[in-house]
Amino acid sequence: MNFFCKWLFLLLVSHSAFGHGENTPGPHQGYIRMPGAFHTEVIPQKNGIKVMLLDINFKNPMTSNSSVKAIIQNAGGEQSFTCKARKNYFFCPIALRLLLQKGTLQVLAKRKNIPGAPADYPLPLTR
Repeated sequence: MNFFCKWLFLLLVSHSAFGHGENTPGPHQGYIRMPGAFHTEVIPQKNGIKVMLLDINFKNPMTSNSSVKAIIQNAGGEQSFTCKARKNYFFCPIALRLLLQKGTLQVLAKRKNIPGAPADYPLPLTR
């Protein structure tokens, strides 16, 4: 592959990696991923995380006919967390110390009964 083709490939791959707003704060200043036909926004709290299930336009958070499960994988192993629906978000009670350790936060979500792929967030959360 010549130099130009390699350069073009890298440009397209790097653009698509951030093509859905993953490099900028979400509408609630959280961290964005797009696991399918919707977006997940993770917003750290002192006693856990809020997870908002947003439409393709980063709007209309919903909990009806939806679910969220959080998993933290780090040097200590894997821990699962049950997330409870609130008015327009899910709350997952996770100790702050776990969110500050090196590892991965995986969010498994369904929005309007449509499952998304696992959304991985590197820990500690950064942009």
